[in-house]
Amino acid sequence: MNQVTFSCVIPCYNAGTGIVHTLDSLQTQSCPPEEVIVVDDGSRDDSPELATQHPLRPRVIRQPNQGAARARFNGAQAATQDVVVFTDAGDESDENRLEVFRDLFQRYPDAIAATARVYLPQEERPSKWYGDDGDSSALLQDPLKLMLGQSWPMAIAMNIAIRRPQACIAADVKPEFKAGNDYALQVRCASLGPIAISQETTLAYEMTAGGISQSTGLQRQNAFALLAAAEVVSEAEGVTEEHRQIFSQRFQSELGELLVNAIRHRDRHLTASLARLGGWRLLHPFTLRRMWWELAR
Repeated sequence: MNQVTFSCVIPCYNAGTGIVHTLDSLQTQSCPPEEVIVVDDGSRDDSPELATQHPLRPRVIRQPNQGAARARFNGAQAATQDVVVFTDAGDESDENRLEVFRDLFQRYPDAIAATARVYLPQEERPSKWYGDDGDSSALLQDPLKLMLGQSWPMAIAMNIAIRRPQACIAADVKPEFKAGNDYALQVRCASLGPIAISQETTLAYEMTAGGISQSTGLQRQNAFALLAAAEVVSEAEGVTEEHRQIFSQRFQSELGELLVNAIRHRDRHLTASLARLGGWRLLHPFTLRRMWWELAR
């Protein structure tokens, strides 16, 4: 069987020496990538220069500041290899990361993407395992069912590899997704086909102060995730009645609280988007109660 080849795409914005650590970890892979692309998202520091000077000699693509979503999309469009591996600047890959992905694609040839767990130093544990207990790997035949029922990404820290044609589709996330853009990419990916997963941890993820996760707030991220899921439910092929029911339950549970939070933070764009999405369903008794409880806090 032919070996898959990898293009690693790294969005980068004011990453400082973090981009060096990320490139260092890719340089020592047991299964080296054929191509590394750093997409500089209008950095105001020396990140692009540090990337250019690195011994790995990545391609450095520059764009005006548009956010990580556009950087990933432009990187996927520029990639030339079979599989696009997304990595965030500052994250460090275990030396077996790409080897794990390669083995998953060979074991599950129908998979359009592969992911693995990450280690969470703050909590001293690995991220959630989505397979059956006792299995070292698994193929999720219907990952969209899983993603529509939760507001967080399956692949923490974008620890995911996607076949290039599907990567270009999944990464076409709107620029306004400044928060929740990783979830938006992954729920779009989940609508395209099966995803292979490994029990192994292949990345260490440490949340940094000032990053997207901390600066935007969990509720704002969840609001964008809800919008992304709604977009997939309304537009993607292969969405079943079961998918719609799963999303409807989540939608009813989350909408009121997220809308009030957007109003409270005077986020006009997000408020308008959630209100349009809710429509007449904002008058549902459960949603009204959730809005009242959130306002009363």
